[in-house]
Amino acid sequence: MKKVKNFNDVNVSKYKLKKGEVKVFKILKKKIDPSSPTGFYLPSAVNVPAKDTIIVNDEPKDIAAIRSVGQNGTISFYDLWFRKESLGTISCTGGSIKDQHIYEYLMLCNYRKNNPDRDDSKRAIFELIDPQADAKAKRDHRQLTRKAINYASEMSDEQIITFCLASGRSDATPENMDVLRNFVELAAEAAPEEFIKRANNRENEIKANIKRALDKKLIEFDRPSHTFLWKSTGELIVTIPRSVSGDPLSGILNFVKNRDAGESFYDEIKALLADYVNEPQITMKDEKEVVEPIVDEPKKVIPKGKKPTAGGKSKS
Repeated sequence: MKKVKNFNDVNVSKYKLKKGEVKVFKILKKKIDPSSPTGFYLPSAVNVPAKDTIIVNDEPKDIAAIRSVGQNGTISFYDLWFRKESLGTISCTGGSIKDQHIYEYLMLCNYRKNNPDRDDSKRAIFELIDPQADAKAKRDHRQLTRKAINYASEMSDEQIITFCLASGRSDATPENMDVLRNFVELAAEAAPEEFIKRANNRENEIKANIKRALDKKLIEFDRPSHTFLWKSTGELIVTIPRSVSGDPLSGILNFVKNRDAGESFYDEIKALLADYVNEPQITMKDEKEVVEPIVDEPKKVIPKGKKPTAGGKSKS
């Protein structure tokens, strides 16, 4: 940077670019836009102030991206713009005096997010990136996204319904399959790594069956008390932590996975959903497992020649 009376009294020796070396700065202000070829939306142009004040050895120092100084002391500054046409980047190449000055200023100023010495009270506008690493990360993400979308497109209708129920959807029925498949494919595109982990595992199945049980009114979740209850009896199943009360399916998932009583409860739910039994026999009191034994009532033997009365007694 050009040193003048009021600016750039700082040591910039560690920021010297080798001839042909390229450093790239990237704007932070962008939004995801799947319809864009780049995958995100950029503003048309964002300016970085050409003057700043930094702290060096506990002393404030004024710095600036100075283009030139006139004979009368008039200072002109470089225009520092992140433009949409350049995909929101500024590149500096070693061997160019202009690029060297800009690079030194951008490295020192507080507007660079990954400047370890920056003043956090000032708004970060851009960051220094590694083009090779950045390109590899983007390519890896695109490949993972393709894998997730392909996986979603090959899921069976039953897997689609299970995923949607586990996501809390109440419209997860075969009649809504186009809507559900669109939801699943969007989930795969938005968070491919998380989607692949969730798409086909036991946790997903558990949450889906709990959602089915809620929809069929076999159980209910009482939000004020953070408790799951048997709908038919009102008896307590489990109280979930307040930290997960906003996502009750995740709360009861932890109960099923980590406690013996949770596994017993889940077995009961699967049996009820399969119509193997009609009434829940497992209840939770004080969050402890209570299993009521089922005892068949002995049949009464009616002697020959006698007929049962309405009250159950026999007449000769």
